[in-house]
Amino acid sequence: MTQTMLNTALDEAQQALNSFLVTLLGDDEEIAAEAPSTMALSDLQANEDGYLLAVGTPEGGAAPFVVMLAPSLVPLISEPMIGEPMTPDDTGAADLLQEVLAQAHGAVRSHLSGHDIALPAATFELVADGSALPAAVLPETLASISFRFASNPHQDGRLVMAPLPEEDAGAAGAQAAQPQQQGAGGGGGNTAARPSANVNPASFPDLGEPTAQSGGAGNLDMLADVELEITVELGRRRLPLADVLDLSIGSIVELEKLVGEPLEIYANGRLIAEGEAVVIDEQFGVRITRLTSHKQRKKAFM
Repeated sequence: MTQTMLNTALDEAQQALNSFLVTLLGDDEEIAAEAPSTMALSDLQANEDGYLLAVGTPEGGAAPFVVMLAPSLVPLISEPMIGEPMTPDDTGAADLLQEVLAQAHGAVRSHLSGHDIALPAATFELVADGSALPAAVLPETLASISFRFASNPHQDGRLVMAPLPEEDAGAAGAQAAQPQQQGAGGGGGNTAARPSANVNPASFPDLGEPTAQSGGAGNLDMLADVELEITVELGRRRLPLADVLDLSIGSIVELEKLVGEPLEIYANGRLIAEGEAVVIDEQFGVRITRLTSHKQRKKAFM
C-alpha cells in the first residue's frame, strides 16, 4: 500500500470504525481522524502523555504497527461489554482491550476488502508499562494518524506505523532503470569490469492458433468437478461480549435481516446470488431470485 492508497483508505476505515463504535457502545459515537503526519520513534518510546500502547503484528511478515489509546477509553469500552467500568490496572483490562482492537481491525479489514483494498489480519498485544517496543523493526521516522472521539476530545489515540512510499511503481521503475543505465556502456568501472557475453534472440516453436481450451472459459471447464461449499446466510447480529456470555438454552437472538428480505448465497465466501427459503419434503432449500454478475460469480472459483 502506498501513501496515496492510505489516504484513500482512511475515509473508508473511518466509516467502518464509526459503525463498529455504534454497535459496541450502543450510541451515535463517532471518531474523527486527522491527516497522516510524521512522528519520531524516540517520542513514541518516551510516551510522555501516558498512552496505553498495543503492538499489532500483521500476518505475512509485514512490519508491525502501534496503537496508542488514552487510558480514559478503558471504562468507556468496558462498561457496555462486561456491564461495569474498568481501569487500565484492573485484571482483565489488557485482554479486553486486545479483544476490542482485534474486533475493530476485523471490521476495518472486512470493509476495505469490499473496496478491493487488502488489509492483512493482525494480532494485538498490550505493552506493559516500562516494556520496550519492537524498535528493531520500526524505523526512526514513523507515520502517525491521530483520532479523537466526538463526545470527548480527551478520549483520543494514534495509529503509528512505518512510513509508506508515495508510489511503489515509481520506485520500482527507478530500480529497474538503474541496471539498464549501467549496462549502456561508457560509464563507471563496474561496467568495464563486467565480462562480455554472447546475446542471441530467443526462439520458440509455433504454438498454432489459440483454442477455447487454452485459456479463458476453458480453464473453468477443467474445474467442473471441483466441489464448492455453498453457504446460505439467514442474517447476522453483533452482540456485546456480556450478552454472548449470558446466552442460554431458549435465548432468542434477533437478526438484523427483516422478514421477507432475500437470503444471501455465498460460494467460497463470495456472494453469488440471493434467494428465498423453501421446504423440500423434510429439508430446507433456497430458490434463486437474483444472481450477481457473471464476473463476480467467477471470482468464487479463483
